[in-house]
Order: sequence, then C-alpha cells, then structure tokens
Amino acid sequence: MSKLRATRKNTKHLGVTNALHYFDFNALIQMFLWSIFCIVIIVFTVLFIIERGRINNLQHTDSPFPACHTINELKNAISNGTINSSTDLTSAYKTMYGWARYPLIDFSLMVGFFPAIPTTDPTSAWSIRSNAVDVAYSYMFITAVIAIVALIFQIYLSALNIKQRYQQKKYGLSTQYPNDFLSYKLFSVKMLMDFVTNLAIVFAFFNFLATIIVIGYWILLYLIQIFVKKILKHDSGLVSTFQSNKSNFFYLIFVLLFQNLYTLLKAIFLTKLGVNLDLIFQIILPIGTITVIVGLFIKNMLDSKVNAVLKSIKTICGNVTSFRVFFYTQQVDALNDYTFVSVLPPMIKNPLTAGTINKQQAYVLMQKLDEGIKFVEEHYAKDTKQKNYLIYTLFNNITHIEEIDEIKNNTLRVEQYRTVKK
Repeated sequence: MSKLRATRKNTKHLGVTNALHYFDFNALIQMFLWSIFCIVIIVFTVLFIIERGRINNLQHTDSPFPACHTINELKNAISNGTINSSTDLTSAYKTMYGWARYPLIDFSLMVGFFPAIPTTDPTSAWSIRSNAVDVAYSYMFITAVIAIVALIFQIYLSALNIKQRYQQKKYGLSTQYPNDFLSYKLFSVKMLMDFVTNLAIVFAFFNFLATIIVIGYWILLYLIQIFVKKILKHDSGLVSTFQSNKSNFFYLIFVLLFQNLYTLLKAIFLTKLGVNLDLIFQIILPIGTITVIVGLFIKNMLDSKVNAVLKSIKTICGNVTSFRVFFYTQQVDALNDYTFVSVLPPMIKNPLTAGTINKQQAYVLMQKLDEGIKFVEEHYAKDTKQKNYLIYTLFNNITHIEEIDEIKNNTLRVEQYRTVKK
C-alpha cells in the first residue's frame, strides 16, 4: 500500500512538473507584475471616483444659501437658474471653490504642493478647478482601461505560449532559437501587446500619481530581473521590451519628464498667478492641449512601428524578388553594390560590415538563405500568412545560419508526425 501511495505521489509530482514545463517563466512573471500594476491603477481610479463624489456631496454648515449645503446642490441650483443674480453667482462659485479640496486628486495634479490660488475671479477659478479634477480622473480612467486591454493581451499570449510549448514537446522540436516557428500569431500578439502596454504607460504620465505607480512598476521589474539573473542564475528576458528597442524606452522617459514638468509648471502658474496654461495652449493650438499632442505623437509613433512591421510581412515577397534579381544575376559581384548590401539580412550584413567574413563566405550565406526561402515557399505554399512570416523572420530576425536548419528540420518533423497520424 505504501508503495502504491508513493507511486501515485510521484506520478502527481511528475504531472505538475510536466504542466509547469508548458509555461513561459518570464511571461508569467511579467503578467503577474502587470496584474499588480492594473490592480493599483484600478484601485486609485475607484478612489478618485469615491473622493470626488464624497467631497461634492459633503454637507457644509457655512453655506450662504439655506437650501444648498453641498457642491452638487450649488451646481444644480446654478444650472436650473435658482441662483442667477451676479452677486449670488459670484458667492456660489467662491463657496464651491472653497469647499473643493480633493487630497488625492490634488496630489495627482501637483496642486497640493502649492498654496490655494487667489479667487479674484471666482467664476474662472471654479471653472479651472472643476476642469482639472475631471481631467485628472479621466486620464486615470483611460490608463486603467488600456492597462486592462494590455493584460488581456498578456493572458492571450500566455495561452498561445502554452499551446506552442505543448506542440514543441509533442512533435519533438528543437527550440534553440526563439523564432515562433509554429504560428505567426505569437509574433503578432507579442508586438501588439508591447504597443498597448507602452500606450498605457504613456497615458499614465499625464497624472503625477500614475507616474509614481509606473516608476514603482519599473523598479520592481528590474529588481526581480536582477534576482532571477543573480540568485537563480536564469537568463531572464523580463525587460526584453526595453532591451530590444531602447528608443521606445527613451521616448517613454522623455514623455515622463516632459509631461510631469509641464504639470508642475501648470500647477505653479495656476497657484501663483491664476493662469491656466491649458487654456493658453488651447487658444494657440485649437486642436487641444500640448499634453494631448505629445500623447498622440507617441501613440502614432508606436502605432506606425506596428503597422510598418505588419506591412513588411505582407510585402516580404517583393523583398525576396529584389534579393534574387541581384543574387541570381550578379552572384558574388552583387556584394560590390552598396544598396544591395545595406538591405541584406542581419545574418549576412552584420558579419560582412564587421569584417569577420569575406565576400565568398557571404555568398555562401546568401546561398543558404535562398535555399531556406525556397524551402519555406515549398512547404508553406498553402498557408500564406505563416509563409510570409517565416520569410520575414529569415530576412530580419535570424542572426545564425543554424536557425535556418532548425526551421527546416522542425518543419519536416511536424510534417512527418502529421503524415504518420493520418
């Protein structure tokens, strides 16, 4: 009986181990950390809503109007015309402005760092105050929504990773190189996930409190990266998004500094001089404030990179044709053409420009590349999307000739497995 229990225990342990084998360790940690980021953003969004509602409905005993003891009651009285005289309106706006103290929202706007603005013009002062509170809440809400969308992408990507790892084990595939060989969807989803994640971070910079949350997320991400690398001795790719495209990270840092410095200057002008910089920029630039312009600029920049890659995948056959025109007609002499060399895949161009290979060796690599393209065209003729993606990978992502062999060998293994099953 004890042996039977031990056998069951070992079988159960092996089942858990095999199940864990299908998970991507780095993706799970990233998803966990991003889940924390989403939860924190959502919590503060809810706190913003609660604080705004609580302050606007808070009863006050110092109201100059007997029937109005809250901000919402005064706003309703103004909107329905109960309060309509110039003197009463001035008194109502001044009263609302005096009651409107939102500790958390004001902190996010950096308004809490400075004394209250002079209310020489209560109507304008209340308009600016009310608009700032609405904007602070709106940006936090938008950040939360985009962060949730990014989390959905991460969950979907994890599901695709599990499916791919299961298929890799099922077919007995080599996995030395991360080429998303089995499905182009992994590559596309990963790219879109990075874009949406960065977009959520960009919108977080429009709010000082959300900016602090992003910085905390980055610090936690890097601390775990160091722990995994130094303590667990695992080559983690937790910050691969920033490492693979540092220009994105530098853009995010630029927006962080620019947006929060602008928010600081806006708070100083607002509290010290009673000047609304947003209003000034709206007058100069009717399409919106400078913050919106910067946000849309970064969004379009990220979006164009996604679209550029997707377009390159769709039109990769044209690149193949251009490559073959030079390669077939000029052979080794094609390497004398600077334009041709500049558009060669990294596997050939990088060692050639570094001087680690000569033209003859580069020509051998071109032959190997052409054989790989022919192989993909032949074996994926019925799956145009996967064919274009793999050719795009050959032209843009691989850096070792062995990866071409891995793709070919894995393809033959999958075909052999499916043939036997039939």
